[in-house]
Amino acid sequence: MHILVYASAIFLMSCADERHHSLNLIPMPVHIEPGTGSFAISAGTALVADGRDSTLQQVAGYLSNRVKAVTGFPLPVAPDTQGQSDGQIVLRLGDAKALPHHPEGYRLVIDETGILLEGRKPEGIFRGAQTLLQILSDQISFPRKDNRSLKLPALSIVDFPRYPYRGMHLDVSRHFFSVAFIKKHIDLLAAFKFNSFHWHLTDDQGWRIEIDKYPRLTQIGSWRQVEGGGRYGGFYTKDEVREIVAYAAHRFITVVPEIEMPGHSQAALAAYPEYSCSGGPLAVSTEWGVRENVYCAGNDGTFAFLEGILAEVIELFPGSYIHIGGDECPKTQWKQCPKCQARIRAEHLADEFELQSYFIKRIERFLLAHNRRLIGWDEILEGGLAKSATVMSWRGMAGGIEAAKAGHDVIMTPTDYCYFNDQQAEPDSGASGWYLTLKKAYSFEPTPPVLDSAAAGHILGAQGNLWTENIATPEQAEYMVVPRMLALSEVVWSPAEIRNWRSFRTRLKAHFPRFQAAGINYCRGDFGVAITSAPSGKTGSVTIKLETEQLDRPICYTLDGSEPTVRSDRYREPFTLSESATIAAALIDDEGTPLRSAKRIAFDRHLAVGAPIKFNVACAPKYNGGGEQGINDGLRGSTRYCDGYWRGHEGEDFEATIDLGVIQTIDTISLSSLHDIGVWIFMPDSVAFEISADGSTYTALAVIRREYDPADRTPRVVEYRCPAGHIPARFVRVSARNIGTCPAWHPGAGGLAWVFVDEIIVR
Repeated sequence: MHILVYASAIFLMSCADERHHSLNLIPMPVHIEPGTGSFAISAGTALVADGRDSTLQQVAGYLSNRVKAVTGFPLPVAPDTQGQSDGQIVLRLGDAKALPHHPEGYRLVIDETGILLEGRKPEGIFRGAQTLLQILSDQISFPRKDNRSLKLPALSIVDFPRYPYRGMHLDVSRHFFSVAFIKKHIDLLAAFKFNSFHWHLTDDQGWRIEIDKYPRLTQIGSWRQVEGGGRYGGFYTKDEVREIVAYAAHRFITVVPEIEMPGHSQAALAAYPEYSCSGGPLAVSTEWGVRENVYCAGNDGTFAFLEGILAEVIELFPGSYIHIGGDECPKTQWKQCPKCQARIRAEHLADEFELQSYFIKRIERFLLAHNRRLIGWDEILEGGLAKSATVMSWRGMAGGIEAAKAGHDVIMTPTDYCYFNDQQAEPDSGASGWYLTLKKAYSFEPTPPVLDSAAAGHILGAQGNLWTENIATPEQAEYMVVPRMLALSEVVWSPAEIRNWRSFRTRLKAHFPRFQAAGINYCRGDFGVAITSAPSGKTGSVTIKLETEQLDRPICYTLDGSEPTVRSDRYREPFTLSESATIAAALIDDEGTPLRSAKRIAFDRHLAVGAPIKFNVACAPKYNGGGEQGINDGLRGSTRYCDGYWRGHEGEDFEATIDLGVIQTIDTISLSSLHDIGVWIFMPDSVAFEISADGSTYTALAVIRREYDPADRTPRVVEYRCPAGHIPARFVRVSARNIGTCPAWHPGAGGLAWVFVDEIIVR
């Protein structure tokens, strides 16, 4: 019964945001108006729908099945005569002024006489049915043991989505998932009002869709070798694909297939190596990461091959979009391939980047001729792109901003907010890896404020992605997606002005018993504590704030670095530190035990703590070091670049000037930087230290240089320390010179290098 239960399994209660008299609904509707009284659903309640519309009858059947799955009430579906409707649940299409104009909008009215759910389109009524099911579920305990009537509170809801595209992505190429799980996943999407399922069907590690014209794609390309000599893989037959597409369509979800090209294509080239630059032989990749074997862009046979595949894909997927990937395509083989070089000359292309643009545009012409639109990751912008293509911006927001300004439609899916394969909690101190907490996922804003209204209109919505290199089972997949996809559902559906983290977190807690009853594996959130600082208004001290996602758990802390216990100080409000200390903070459970390892960070009081500071250029917004005062707040970054304490500059130098307020005697000045070349972060080429008494005339103290060891890939913090020699000064200026671009020996050779800095210390 799994998702059939869950689709109706949401509590109803008042939540923290009293502005909306809100229910325990996710996503939060646009407008909720409470009424007086209630309506009781029982075994005798009729469900009626306009019999003249077969799609509306389908929605009625869906709702009837969901209600029966939970309550046991049969709710037979009958035609709506447009007459007396007392005591009934009525689904009705209409054009009343009270109805939202959006095709997915709906109006839900519950009063003592019955329930009316109406919209201009069946898909709007379907979205409203999810809201009704959530409200209904509050009256139910699981497992249900009686047939009492269920009272629903009187109310009126008017609702419609903020964005037209609300998607979730699933990678089945790295690890294969059954048809049954795909359906369960689609049901979960429907329950929270998503309307797009991005199905990543091909990659270097596996080809997952049957193509009649090229049988070796599944005979060879869908299987890879594993340790011990066995094989791993699988694929979906055409009948299974049709079954899944129809299943999604009945829930008003469009399936967007992804057929990767020109890169991420080694599985296909293992089956048909003649379309590679090397000619093979090749094997389906057994390793993650980017492979250099890509489709040969100089071979006309390559395009005939891909058009043959796409013709069959188009037949299977009636949606308007075909996703062609287009990301992470190495140019190494194109540079060496005579055919590709001949293509560059014949088409008067500048380089291999324009060759990729040629490739994408040629595929796009084929799709447009077959009434389909091309969509791809933001690399398809490189070398130029036709305006009809839609861009999925994954490498941050910059690609989406560029595309929207150029007139392209955009779907935002940046790694920092939308990659649900990342860890859901900050790693323990010293651990590495990316993480995306529930709170951060909820904070996502898909429309960048830098866009004017015309460009902002090209932001179609957003999408959450689940890449499965390290996710092999349905249980793991659910755990990584739930509940972060609920956060995203509210981001893309609800108006930005009514979103509220505490309200969402309160409502979400009520869902957890329903996930458990439905057999859905889920994460309860991050049990860690975030330690942040803010200026206290006084030089030499900072205000410390402790935060956690678990709103109902106390935070206990110490200032001597010792392990917090239930007897330690309990955090109630931000506090000020004016002496050096080691903060250790942890959530404490009902038995008085820390729920995870304590978060520890040292506060180092020095002359510059909290002093006014000015910078030469702005840092990257996602690496702002905790704000402008983060560089001199007494808290130092760890070896993890994403710990929130580092200030990052891409391709630019760093310079900061600190005003100590009065002339002070200075003995030493230091700046720490991060060395982590695996993520393009290099220690500065040099760091310069200067001082001044008046802020106008500066004296240079030293320029400190560092040598690089290409073999040193271990993340570490590097300190640049300058003895000042007991000199009086008021102003301190520190500048760090970025190496500019990644060196020739680096995998990212030629790309912009990062410099990460934290804590200018003045003693």
